[in-house]
Amino acid sequence: YPSLQLCNDSFIEYIIELIDEQSQRIIQTYKHHSTVFTINNLKGFTQYKFVVYATNEMGPSPKSKSLTIQTLESVPLATITDLTAILLNSSSVHITWTLENLEFQLLNGKFRAFAVTIYENFNMSTLITIETVNSSLIVHHLYLSTEYYISVAICNSFDCGSSSSAIQIKTPL
Repeated sequence: YPSLQLCNDSFIEYIIELIDEQSQRIIQTYKHHSTVFTINNLKGFTQYKFVVYATNEMGPSPKSKSLTIQTLESVPLATITDLTAILLNSSSVHITWTLENLEFQLLNGKFRAFAVTIYENFNMSTLITIETVNSSLIVHHLYLSTEYYISVAICNSFDCGSSSSAIQIKTPL
């Protein structure tokens, strides 16, 4: 990185360019007077490139070599849509959902599974949570004449994101 120097009694300002590695576009340009700088609010599991150079009234210095980093995985922000449940018989349900392709950029990590949680209405305790890599699931052995709530969350290697809005089903007598 450029060294801190005083030129003609002027103070050097550092320019930090934050570049999205995938698109190769400058996302943000920061101006700072110190050689120590923290950049917050970066996306999880994303590669960034940083370039630094100094400038004063005489003009800019040459740009530094780029430094590439990858941020750590974080909780997924992707959401589940079109959650449906269809009773197959008195004790089985077919559950389906959608994760829009555009939502994959909000995974903030490597996809691990969908976590399907089924609650029994009687005491709202978790009856079962099943992880699957498919966007549908058949659950058997439900109790007769029982109301259930079903929700789905998307999980990466770090954690699972927020659950979808729950849908309700009731098994017949």
